[in-house]
Amino acid sequence: MFIGACRHKQGERDWDPRDESEGGDEDEEAEIVGGDGGLVDDEVDMEDEVVAGRIGQYSIDKVKNEMTEGELEHLRLEYGIPDTIKLRLLRKDEKASQPPDGSVLIHPGFFKCGFRLPLHPYVHKFLRTLGLAPMQINPNVYIAWLSMYVLWKQLGLGEPSFAQFANQYCLKKHPGSIGWWYVCAFMNIEGALITNNSSKKAWKNKYFFASGNWKFREGDVGSGARVQTCFRRAGGYLHVM
Repeated sequence: MFIGACRHKQGERDWDPRDESEGGDEDEEAEIVGGDGGLVDDEVDMEDEVVAGRIGQYSIDKVKNEMTEGELEHLRLEYGIPDTIKLRLLRKDEKASQPPDGSVLIHPGFFKCGFRLPLHPYVHKFLRTLGLAPMQINPNVYIAWLSMYVLWKQLGLGEPSFAQFANQYCLKKHPGSIGWWYVCAFMNIEGALITNNSSKKAWKNKYFFASGNWKFREGDVGSGARVQTCFRRAGGYLHVM
């Protein structure tokens, strides 16, 4: 079973988290800085996207980071991030899409969606399956699959499989940018779990590097497969339609 990076189909309920806002101006979006703006046009030509992916050009690298040291300290305290995980802002010579070895790019808003550091084993497994870096995924994608996880556990069904998630949701490329993905739900799936929680419109403009023991919690057994940390065009189980 694959999550398709697909176009709209008949009978599909369009759930686009980009259209939802959490207060503030609905037109607010991350500020793109530098370059000629070619990566953030309303429509990105597929050939241009392929070339951009090959040479490591992603929209995140043109977004001004508004994260502060104070916010990092608050995040650690609020969510109990252990000292074995180092949090830091990016240096001027570093690219957000290409973290240093051992580091991963994280958005602070993910934590309000149930995301935690170190990674929960279920999140770790899902990220491995998707083959995308954590920051490439819209916050509401985390809400969708973690909501499924909680519901399945409450019903005594164990963990929802990747195939069950794929039966309800379609993963799509974020239009007008390169490297970001969101999900929509299929209308013809009875009882599909739809989580229309609001998400911050400008969620992309805050990010930081995490390094150290961010992959596994103490006592968790790793699978040997690693979570993708650098941005990429498509993941291991993505089928571009």
